[in-house]
Amino acid sequence: MLILLILPMVVVGCGKKEEPPKVVGISVGLQTDKYVMTDNRIKVVYGSDDVYIKADDFKVSLKYSDGSSMVIRQNNLTTDGFSFSTNLPMDITPDVGEYTLTFKYQNYEEKKIVLEVIKADFVFEPEWDYTVPYYYDGIEKIITLKNLPTGVFATYTGNRQTEVGKYMAVAELTHINQKNYNPLGQATLEWEIIAE
Repeated sequence: MLILLILPMVVVGCGKKEEPPKVVGISVGLQTDKYVMTDNRIKVVYGSDDVYIKADDFKVSLKYSDGSSMVIRQNNLTTDGFSFSTNLPMDITPDVGEYTLTFKYQNYEEKKIVLEVIKADFVFEPEWDYTVPYYYDGIEKIITLKNLPTGVFATYTGNRQTEVGKYMAVAELTHINQKNYNPLGQATLEWEIIAE
């Protein structure tokens, strides 16, 4: 009769000893659906709440030589020997760029994930201070955008005229924080000065 014992060391037939599986590394996966990770990279938009990623957003497991795994970090539960570090600033909104999230367990090779913060769209509805045609009176008429959001500036063409006619005003919009926002583009308006 052959008896098989499952202990840290397994005795297999004929008295041959087999070593337990060895840790070969760690694996890191997301445990939230607010991110998508592809090839150890996560993209988030500048200024969004998603940029404040933390260890709780990941499930970390030890990988063993036999293909099995054991969870060492999930939700708020952490196994001794696990560490998480990042160069992502947590006290200010991180600028567009790449940041590293590093997961480590004891002396095993660390796992790195890249968090890429990408430019955001700055969304607002430009509103002109023109609603009805001006009457010609020999004085220059100037139209501009009103109530521009803080940090948004406009450079105008075609917005200053004196003579009767139809005109096209163009406002080139820029945000002072061009590093973190996509180009804003233009706002245009057809306007006119009419004879009395």
